[in-house]
Amino acid sequence: MSRVQALTRIDQNSPQFKALREQALKLGSETQFTAGDAASGQAFLAMAGFTPQAIQAALPGVLSMATAGGMDLGETADIGSNILTQFGLSADQMDRVGDTLTAAFTRTNTDLRALGETMKYAGPVAGKLGISLEQAAAMAGVLANMGIRGSDAGTAMRASLARLASPPKAAAEALKELGVSVSDANGKMRPMEDLLADLYKATRKYGEVDRVSFFKDIAGEEAFTSFMALVDAAGDGSLPKLRKELEGARGEAERTAKVMANNLDGDLKSLGSAWEGVRIRIADLIDGPQRSVTQWLTRVVSKVTALAQAHPALTRQLLVAGGALLAMTATIGSLSLAIGVLAGPLAKLRLGFSLLTGSLNVVRVLPALWGMVTGSVSLLGGAIGALFSPVGLIAAAFVAAAVLIWKYWEPSRRFMQGCSVGIMERLAPLRENL
Repeated sequence: MSRVQALTRIDQNSPQFKALREQALKLGSETQFTAGDAASGQAFLAMAGFTPQAIQAALPGVLSMATAGGMDLGETADIGSNILTQFGLSADQMDRVGDTLTAAFTRTNTDLRALGETMKYAGPVAGKLGISLEQAAAMAGVLANMGIRGSDAGTAMRASLARLASPPKAAAEALKELGVSVSDANGKMRPMEDLLADLYKATRKYGEVDRVSFFKDIAGEEAFTSFMALVDAAGDGSLPKLRKELEGARGEAERTAKVMANNLDGDLKSLGSAWEGVRIRIADLIDGPQRSVTQWLTRVVSKVTALAQAHPALTRQLLVAGGALLAMTATIGSLSLAIGVLAGPLAKLRLGFSLLTGSLNVVRVLPALWGMVTGSVSLLGGAIGALFSPVGLIAAAFVAAAVLIWKYWEPSRRFMQGCSVGIMERLAPLRENL
């Protein structure tokens, strides 16, 4: 959310920012997208110049479109915000954008990402010429059914529309010969479907070679095949039929999103999103103390660093002493653990000999031995589990070391003195290099 705050240029404690944060948390807990995904979508909308209020209005439509299209929320927000700008639509029209694009990619051979790529090139020109979003999406769908999609469809539509709006000499002559007028009496471009249908009627009497020649002159060498497909679709009625379906597709994105999420994968994503919401709420409760401790530790580390830089000699001595202490601790722990492991079997062996050589008869010895063995095995299982846990190993090392040092103080003292001398000799090269 810090990125959203920076992009929207609002204060962290402002009502607008709190509303955006609550929206991200709410969508994260109620949908398959996380609160982080929602914040990413808000950030893309903010980069497009949306106000905090506009972001709140547009984001639910983006969410439905992303779910229906199987895309992440950030990229979907980028596509949706671009299209709103291209066609001069307000933020509360994001549902319309989502419904139109969803209806297009569920009825034609394309997908949401490819449609977004097509609109990136064709949208600005189409919007300026007064072509509706539904009309442009229907044209993109027709081209997609011909295998022309993405940037290929977008550049072809852009070139065709630009040459129709401002025909070069060859295009103007071809249109004049066909008797087709591009603009109306007021100088505005005629409805695109009417214009394309007139071109279909005017060229229908010609053979395919002549038709190709006309369309090359009108749309250009690169775009004429796409332009022919649009003309034929307008003539046979498939283009207006698709456009009408897109215009009537209100609620399409939400319905498709529900179907797409109605499975185990969707349930798991929703569970993950809800769990993230819980973690964020918990983090909010401890955010202040955590930040205070972190900032305090940062100051402490900074002071230690400054102290080390100001007193290098003292720092070297502390490093040498710390290394010696660490080596000594490791040595004592290893020896204590080894002796502790050996002490158990030796004690059991001694007890066995005392039982066998005592005054007990065989009948009494065997039950005693059997009870001791079974009890020892059961105790051994728990003891081994505890002993070989990290805490058990550390505790065993300390206990064994304490007992052995107390019992064998003099030998231990001489041993420790020898170890200390040896360790310091080993560390001598290190001291010289520091």
